[in-house]
Amino acid sequence: MSYKTTVERRPELQSSVHQKHGYEVPEWITLPVTGGSDAHLSWVVGIVDVRHRRPLHTQEGGSR
Repeated sequence: MSYKTTVERRPELQSSVHQKHGYEVPEWITLPVTGGSDAHLSWVVGIVDVRHRRPLHTQEGGSR
């Protein structure tokens, strides 16, 4: 499973994954984004910002 989020929201996402994951020590890797489609990167920032109004654990659909 992979998630997309911003640096600012990473701690919240990490906490949510650790709370819900079945493993005692879930794998957690952070990769820097060094480039990509401007349209896609703008979409990620926009969707994360919109969803920030609700807690991560209640969101549905799409990668974060």
